[in-house]
Amino acid sequence: MRKKKNPQLIDLVKRAGFQLESNLNHAIKEKLNDTDLSRLVLNTQKKTELQKLLGNFSSAHHLPSKDDVANTAKLVIKTEEKIDSIEEKLLEIDAKLNEMKSLVQKNKKK
Repeated sequence: MRKKKNPQLIDLVKRAGFQLESNLNHAIKEKLNDTDLSRLVLNTQKKTELQKLLGNFSSAHHLPSKDDVANTAKLVIKTEEKIDSIEEKLLEIDAKLNEMKSLVQKNKKK
């Protein structure tokens, strides 16, 4: 059995879709014409250009960039974590050695 299509419903959905599209287009145009948005885009472009210039300057004068400093900080943190891990293992080994030492001394006394 085939369902019959309701032409009125289809027409209503089409009109609603066209109206929604029109409203969205209008809202987008308003936002694109907004001066605050234009200023924000311009400031973002200027910031990007400034970051590139600073990167070039840093590179030319052998200065670390923001990324270089961040990478170095990450390496330092990883190194500290590894040192902490080694320190914990050494403490465990020291505790076991002391335990073994005391067992050896007890056995010598017997």
